[in-house]
Amino acid sequence: MLIRKFSLNALRWGAVMSLALAIVSCGTTSEKPVLPAPPPPKPSVVKPLPTKPVIKQEMPQTTKVGFVVPLSGSHAELGRALQQSAQVALFDMKKDGVELVFADSQGTAEGAHKAAQEVIRKGAQMIIGPVFAEEVQAVKALVSARKIPLLAFTTDKSMADDNVFVLGFSPQEQIERVLKYAAFQGLIRVALLIPSNPYGKLVEEATNHLEQQGLITIVARESYASQDIGTPALTSKIEKIQAATPQALLVPEGGKSLMGLLPYLESYALTSQSVQLLGSGQWDSSDVWKIQGLQGAWFASPAPQLRQEFEEHYKSAFISQSPRIAPLAYDAVALAAVLSTRGNFSPQALEVKQGFSGIDGIFRFKDHIAERGLSILEVREAQVVVRENAPDRF
Repeated sequence: MLIRKFSLNALRWGAVMSLALAIVSCGTTSEKPVLPAPPPPKPSVVKPLPTKPVIKQEMPQTTKVGFVVPLSGSHAELGRALQQSAQVALFDMKKDGVELVFADSQGTAEGAHKAAQEVIRKGAQMIIGPVFAEEVQAVKALVSARKIPLLAFTTDKSMADDNVFVLGFSPQEQIERVLKYAAFQGLIRVALLIPSNPYGKLVEEATNHLEQQGLITIVARESYASQDIGTPALTSKIEKIQAATPQALLVPEGGKSLMGLLPYLESYALTSQSVQLLGSGQWDSSDVWKIQGLQGAWFASPAPQLRQEFEEHYKSAFISQSPRIAPLAYDAVALAAVLSTRGNFSPQALEVKQGFSGIDGIFRFKDHIAERGLSILEVREAQVVVRENAPDRF
């Protein structure tokens, strides 16, 4: 099965000039003898040629794609990065027939609804964005009534419906991928240390699903609130995990929370030297890889090579680091450009079984939710190495 591929062209600074050389031929002339003039021609009847119909050339049609992100408010920096990634994609795809129509969602439900109305009024045949679940909820009825497909950056799968496609990374998919990999390595006794929040509930759902399938056995299940970090409450939870003697320990959080948890794990010998640490897509950041105590830890994420190239190009163009979800904006615009060549933005066109390939690897929409091919990565010396490649086809 063939996969439609979006090529990532390097951003080249400078211009290529082509010169046209005009060659003028010069010849010599000489005088010739004067000959007598010929007799005048006889008059003849000239019939007019039939008039050819004038064929009016149609101007190429422009496909308008709405792009709804926060360009003001507390999330403006994220919105501008997504906007810039979209512009890079359109430049790389060289699609003159596609026009991006930007609108500011302000990062709010009300703002997203107004922005969606604006791009629809301007003729958008597809909408990319918004970012947050509450924004998507606010525009669902609007796009459904007009049967306009919407590619949303949210990770909330409950937002998917007939016209809304969830493009964001699925926490459940990432967790299931790394746990299945660990199980295939013989690490089936798994302990969980998860946050007491909606994200933690998604992680728990994924682990329960695998346990029901008989792939893993959950030997300890401990949750914590953010205020527990640094208190005896967290210590008692980690003692219970240690007593369960797991083969693998899932710690899905990243950032400051992860930094606060690791010293406690080290003090109870719960590091990758004695138990295999497993993470989630929240570990997919160079800042996380530098955290002490993560050496040898595994997590699932798209293959890093193309994304790293994209990040380098983005930084050279905009003199700033791109946020992790910036490649989603690139891939969404590239997908819209591909579909525009066929003039088909139907759900059937978006949900082709063979899927697509972008910066973050292969993906396809199944039940209007992005399904991705993920690699298994290992943290080593503030970098990651690929332990198992992502699949190249579904």
